[in-house]
Amino acid sequence: MNPANDLFVSMSKDTTVRLWDLAEKTLVAIYEHARNAAFDNTGMVLAAAYSAADVNKNPKETQRYYINLYETNPCKGTPFSTFELEEGEVKKLKFSNNGQNLLCTTESGYCILDAYSGEKKQKFEPLVTPESGVSLEGCFTPDSQYFICGSEDGVILIWNVRTGKQICKLEKHFKTVNCVKFSNKYAILVSACQNVLFWQMQPKPSLLDEGANSHHKDS
Repeated sequence: MNPANDLFVSMSKDTTVRLWDLAEKTLVAIYEHARNAAFDNTGMVLAAAYSAADVNKNPKETQRYYINLYETNPCKGTPFSTFELEEGEVKKLKFSNNGQNLLCTTESGYCILDAYSGEKKQKFEPLVTPESGVSLEGCFTPDSQYFICGSEDGVILIWNVRTGKQICKLEKHFKTVNCVKFSNKYAILVSACQNVLFWQMQPKPSLLDEGANSHHKDS
């Protein structure tokens, strides 16, 4: 969903991304050869990931993966920027709240890029065995300074985006943590495996340097 208006995107099996106006109930634009998409924090930019094989319709071609950036106001079918991603196929895309970073969840782990140059800032290795087929999701904290992800062993890891250092572990889950979400309004982290936990983070300056309070609720 666009954070600034009633536009939202949908992905389909024909490798297109479609932009819709929820208020008018109309199709606004179609972006070819895209498998994943996300709006930036302003809603003015849409990032869409695709592979060269999608464009050339040749599954035997050596896989190369790209991200296109499009303007959404007004909507334009031609990207204003394109950069190649060396980390593999993008499973999920997510902008940081400050709009400066783009999180790419790939088969080889998590990769954080400069949102507009495509320069790789950090890479975090997956804490899951590829054979398991488990798909994990990470997120940024509201201040965009930290990256949070789950793991197959039930541990939540928190990393400093600027330095790439792991600074904290949260250990309350007993199954794979598939999803983590951080509230932009409240200092609360929500994580999920077979149950859901709510974490109340400590205020600055010890927000994440000393971890999180153990107050949590099972769902």
